[in-house]
Amino acid sequence: VPLIDRGKIKGVTYLSVPIKSKEFDAGTYNYVKTLVDIMAAALKTE
Repeated sequence: VPLIDRGKIKGVTYLSVPIKSKEFDAGTYNYVKTLVDIMAAALKTE
């Protein structure tokens, strides 16, 4: 999931999933995307 600040990529959040699951569901992706957006906002304040 890219960490974007003011339209520029500042980093990437790497996620792994257990072999049994094979992929993330939409709910998990949206949760992580929200967390990454919060981290990007925190970068703006520094």
